Amino acid sequence: MPSMVVPLAALNHEGLFHDLMDAAPDAMVLTGTDGVIIDANAGVEALFGYDRQELVGRSVETLMPERQRGLHVTHRGHYVTAPSRRRMGAGLDLSGCHRDGSEFAIDVALNPLRLGAQVLVVVAIRDMSPWRRLEDELRCRAQDLKEADRHKDRFLATLAHELRSPLAALQQVAELIRDPPDDDLRAWASAVVERQSAHMLGLVEELTDVTRVSNGKMTICRERIDLSLAVASAVEACRAAMEDRGHLLDLHLGDGPLWVLGDHKRLTQVVSNLLANAARYTLPGGHVGLTLDTERDEAVLRVRDDGPGIAPQMLTRIFETFTQVDRGAGHDPAATPQGLGLGLSLVKGLMELHGGTVVAESDGPGHGSVFTVRLPLFSPDPSCPAPRGR
Repeated sequence: MPSMVVPLAALNHEGLFHDLMDAAPDAMVLTGTDGVIIDANAGVEALFGYDRQELVGRSVETLMPERQRGLHVTHRGHYVTAPSRRRMGAGLDLSGCHRDGSEFAIDVALNPLRLGAQVLVVVAIRDMSPWRRLEDELRCRAQDLKEADRHKDRFLATLAHELRSPLAALQQVAELIRDPPDDDLRAWASAVVERQSAHMLGLVEELTDVTRVSNGKMTICRERIDLSLAVASAVEACRAAMEDRGHLLDLHLGDGPLWVLGDHKRLTQVVSNLLANAARYTLPGGHVGLTLDTERDEAVLRVRDDGPGIAPQMLTRIFETFTQVDRGAGHDPAATPQGLGLGLSLVKGLMELHGGTVVAESDGPGHGSVFTVRLPLFSPDPSCPAPRGR
């Protein structure tokens, strides 16, 4: 049976053309060559917030931001001289305007509809906001990957530099002790080997710890401990290096024990890394402050320095692996090695394992920085075992 061709006029007369527009997945308006809206579908109501009857008889520019309306009138005039099926403004960033004045990204397709001598224009409008958000997200991710690659290259260069010095020292020792050394040379060689081996072992352990935290394989021994003892251990471990640099360490540890549930070794590592970071960014003779106190139901540790400070955009990024900030003028790389950019990343990971937090604050370059660690307090229970001595 041959198919029946129904005249468009009959479709419109019966309301079928209107129903077909409503069935379209996009917002659609029907206009004359003068840009006046003749009809609009349900998609326009949903997308722009107008009732379709409000739009009939109004200019199609009603659906655009005011700043784009004048230019669109010009484009519309060019289109009606040779109407064809095509996208409007391909490659341009087009915007629609909601009834409440808010703007959103759109894509527009134009289709001429000829009714004898009369030409109408079917305008299909698609909300591009989800795609633009995806584009922005992909652009940000690409930038993050580029930045991560730059940090990785910097890390590898720093690691090579950090390993070159101890390896060169060990090679020198190996050459000197080929012949039976005297007692003085033997003692010197032993000290060099011990010192440089400890340095390289520290680098390897830090890399291993960061890898374990990143992969979710780090385990901690959670027990009731006095946080002030972990802080004291960290201070003792860092004191000699800070004194060598002429740093003035200002301690305020409060009175009495601060009970928390955590791993003494790892919390000592957290404080040691924060102190080492402060020392690295503080000039000789500068000040490093450490306070330990309680606020409500939390133990709060703050490490302050009067170093070069941190730019606002870096306050969260400094906890990312391999990220470092400029130490500013006056620093001697030989006296204070730059480090691998792992310490703060490890601090963040260890605090998350403990159910705590760490944040960085700074008033900007030249104003020093403050790192604040917060850890839930643990009320002592007489039935619990006494904290281990460390």
